[in-house]
Amino acid sequence: MTGLGRPAAVVAGAAAVGVVVWALGLQPVSALFIALAVVGVTVLVGRLDHGLEPGAERVPLPTRDGARRDAQELSWAMAGRGGRVGRRPMLALRAAAAHRLARHGLDLSSADDEPAVRALIGVRATAVLTRVGGPAPRVGDVEHVITVLERLGPGGHARPAAPPRSTP
Repeated sequence: MTGLGRPAAVVAGAAAVGVVVWALGLQPVSALFIALAVVGVTVLVGRLDHGLEPGAERVPLPTRDGARRDAQELSWAMAGRGGRVGRRPMLALRAAAAHRLARHGLDLSSADDEPAVRALIGVRATAVLTRVGGPAPRVGDVEHVITVLERLGPGGHARPAAPPRSTP
């Protein structure tokens, strides 16, 4: 039934409900109120617009490198299967390392600069950053690379390593 298009059907249905509840033992006044409630609810439901209301348009925020969302997504992707780091965090780490090494005049992808890169960041970090194929590096290796890259100053010389933190 739609709206007030069939008022006779609405009244007949409400009367039937009123008679049924009266026959079940309700007082006639209570049965009348229930019948009137059925009419009100039927009219109200018939007038409702069942279409969905349009929601607010979601405007995408501009993405910025290093935003909190990026760090959160990388941290979730960091530990993959078997304690190994996934492809996406490694790509981000290599990009950061290339940027940091470029400030020292070195190119991570250049075979000519590999000895100087190895001398600056060490054999282990160079091996992790230049690894092609094979198993993905372990989380401990990536943490080592991050520590080494953090020690690199803004250019010229590396800062001395901080003493290791003791964990209880």
